[in-house]
Amino acid sequence: MLKTISSSDLRAHIKRVLNEVGYGQTQYVVEKFGEPTAAIISMEDFELLNAAKQQQATRSLQDLIAGIRVRGQGLDPGELDALIEEARAEFHDLRRRPSSMAVSAVVDTNVLVSGLVAPAGPPRQILDAWLEEDFTLVTSLYLVEELAHVLAYPRIAKRLRLDEAEVAALLAALLSRAHVVPGQLHLPGVTRDPKDDAVVACAVEGGADYIVSGDQDLLTLGEYQGIQIITPREFVDSLCRV
Repeated sequence: MLKTISSSDLRAHIKRVLNEVGYGQTQYVVEKFGEPTAAIISMEDFELLNAAKQQQATRSLQDLIAGIRVRGQGLDPGELDALIEEARAEFHDLRRRPSSMAVSAVVDTNVLVSGLVAPAGPPRQILDAWLEEDFTLVTSLYLVEELAHVLAYPRIAKRLRLDEAEVAALLAALLSRAHVVPGQLHLPGVTRDPKDDAVVACAVEGGADYIVSGDQDLLTLGEYQGIQIITPREFVDSLCRV
């Protein structure tokens, strides 16, 4: 038996609905604002449906392979083998080549925000290079939260005319495109400004090659555990040499 139930009624009667479905007596269509949005079915029905989908996927794959076999009937096996080896060699060569994406860097909050608004200059070039995947941006959950706070800071948000949706979009892009470390490493006192300790810790935890900053409290270190601490201009120049 197929029944319809609203999402609000489902919340109120979830136990009864699950019992009816569990005993295989009923299937439910859940509606929200009068439109069907989901279905509740028994595990037996779910397994039957899943098996049917797998069978359909197998048939589709078989049809695809059959079509490829028809199109490939005129190919000489020896020529095909040579082409395959040529393609494999090209793939192997491409994987061995140094890639600019092998370069990774923690870019401090000041540089990131400057890159959002600067009409030109190194911070803008760094942000554009990241979007073009010329290097891997390394950050931590702490630094993402710091950036969120800075962008939402009333006087900054007013100057940049950012609304909540735009800030959320920027943070979502950062979380999805950057290498984000948990921020479990703590290095208190590693810099002379406690605000910058999290930047160095992030770079160490994420195995970054560079820390990019215009902050003298960071730049005065020069390097830390093999991580070069450089200015935005120096980082842009290093990307050009890759």
